Amino acid sequence: MPPYNSANTPAAGTFTTCDATTDFTIGTLIITDDQIQMTPSTSDTVTIAAASDGVLNITTVDNDGTAADVNLTADGQIVYRANDAAGHIFNINGTNQLSVIDGMIQPTTDNDVDLGSSANSFKNAHIQGTATVGTVTATNVDGIIGANTPAAGTFTT
Repeated sequence: MPPYNSANTPAAGTFTTCDATTDFTIGTLIITDDQIQMTPSTSDTVTIAAASDGVLNITTVDNDGTAADVNLTADGQIVYRANDAAGHIFNINGTNQLSVIDGMIQPTTDNDVDLGSSANSFKNAHIQGTATVGTVTATNVDGIIGANTPAAGTFTT
């Protein structure tokens, strides 16, 4: 048996240093050299794993297939940092949908993502600069259109 004091005995269950060459299993928790896997309920797992190039993967698997969410709760600010020009890419159901890159929020594929829906619309749009729009459908237009003269605009009803 290795030398240890009475506070750091296997019987006490307390260790200050542990050198293991194999995986640790504590209940349903498995710790390896590059990942931690938790099984909070049957067939449901959460894995935190380190990959090459400093990539951290957090994977949740739910037996029902739809409830494996990742919830971030903070008593303060949550900061997402992307130290790569690719920025943040939001992948939904296996498809890249939206990118947040240096100074721009854009769909990953041209003409693919809607902003709001008929059931859930945005309240106001505040745009400073130019808005390029393919088609405009409006239910209420207030103000002056056509360079301040009715003759400058063409309207159909």
